[in-house]
Amino acid sequence: MHESEQRFRHLFVASPDALMLIDPSDPAVDWPIVDCNEIACQMNGYTHEELIGKSIDILNITKGTPQERAAYLERIRRSGVLHLESFHRHRDGHIYPVEISTSIVTFNGRELVLGIDRDITERKQAEKTLSKGQTSSKRSTKLPSKSMPRWIWIPCFGLSCSAPHHWSEWKAADYI
Repeated sequence: MHESEQRFRHLFVASPDALMLIDPSDPAVDWPIVDCNEIACQMNGYTHEELIGKSIDILNITKGTPQERAAYLERIRRSGVLHLESFHRHRDGHIYPVEISTSIVTFNGRELVLGIDRDITERKQAEKTLSKGQTSSKRSTKLPSKSMPRWIWIPCFGLSCSAPHHWSEWKAADYI
């Protein structure tokens, strides 16, 4: 068992994502952070000592109610792993999007919630930029309206040619 705990500790420390262990059964503090890795500290702007023992609400935008916490814990138990997107509040007050994966682990005989958080600010900005680009592209590639002129000048040997009333009736072969 000792070797397994060491392996877990190594993975915990080396993870590129923010990891937190939370005690959902603590009688004194609502869902206190029992442990976290350095990435969790950096991502949220706190030191390790500032996070340990504090309620997870230090990072949440709104404080969870006992009913919400019980329902959340039950959802984790039912699904095994719960994936969702939410927001965290950084120590400096700014709010940023996070992708959260939670599961239950038993550690030293205690049932704990393992939270794996990833800052997705850059991904959300890229999605927004891509979405704006697609909207702009759709606007710039709209097809001509039905009110196209019936007669147009087509430089084919200096002759004026008749054109169909609607663009969908046009055939390039008719005008070349």
